[in-house]
Amino acid sequence: MSLANNPWEEPGATRPVSGLFGSVDAEHLSLGTAIEAAFKSLAKPAFILPIVVIAVVINAVLELTLLPVISRSVRVSPGGQPTIEDMGALMGAAGVTFIVSLIGSILAAVYGQVWAVAASVGPFPTVGETLALVRRRWLGVLGAGLLVGLLTIGVLAGGVVVLAVLGSINRAIAFGVAVGLAIVFIWFVARLYMAPWLAADGAPVVESVQRSWLITRGSVLRIIGWTIAYGLLFALLAGALGVVLGRVPLIGQGIGQGISLALGYAAGVTLYRRTQAAAMPPGAASGVPPVTGTPIG
Repeated sequence: MSLANNPWEEPGATRPVSGLFGSVDAEHLSLGTAIEAAFKSLAKPAFILPIVVIAVVINAVLELTLLPVISRSVRVSPGGQPTIEDMGALMGAAGVTFIVSLIGSILAAVYGQVWAVAASVGPFPTVGETLALVRRRWLGVLGAGLLVGLLTIGVLAGGVVVLAVLGSINRAIAFGVAVGLAIVFIWFVARLYMAPWLAADGAPVVESVQRSWLITRGSVLRIIGWTIAYGLLFALLAGALGVVLGRVPLIGQGIGQGISLALGYAAGVTLYRRTQAAAMPPGAASGVPPVTGTPIG
């Protein structure tokens, strides 16, 4: 199975300069490049605005539906218990918020990842160009995410069963095994980490999971290390933005959350391209990072 299919290697093809990475080869991408690309992406309205709008809508729904109901519910009846009406209103508001949050999160993830993979192998795509790719790839990204989720839940459930059995026999042994299983679980998640990115890049659902398993071999420590490093940085930034923008009614928190999401997608695609390059023969990943989908333009 081929790890990647780079259309720019065809005879007569011209290598475009990556919007996110410039002329930096995929095999030379670093954690610093990932952070630089993340902040660089914030200056691109075609990327940041749709994600921020989605985040603002989700946060607005939360503030306008769920939070007021919770506030009313804490004012219990004279008997000390919330009324049936309070509980019904709370469940209804929670359901609306959950649905809007789920749909919004999927939309933001698909748009953000598709834009990022396109920007990593060519000029920054417009909203129209990104949506054209999204229409072709959204089902694959969603399917890959669901498949990875099911596999992860299956492995986690298996580990819980093993620990439950061992715990009934010997707690000390169960603790030791739990530590080992935690390490295995993190390793397993890292091996499947690139599946949604491959799907956003045009790979079919099952193939995206298979390729993720292939290209992450030998890159697990990089995946974990980079994710923790830029994850902590963006979390601190999100906290600072929350303090500042939280004073803006209704939209402040959403803007901060949208910026944080956008940073994560741009940094994540850098890690994805670096992982791809590490899985290829020496020199094969020079120039523009490989792409499995069709180039824009």
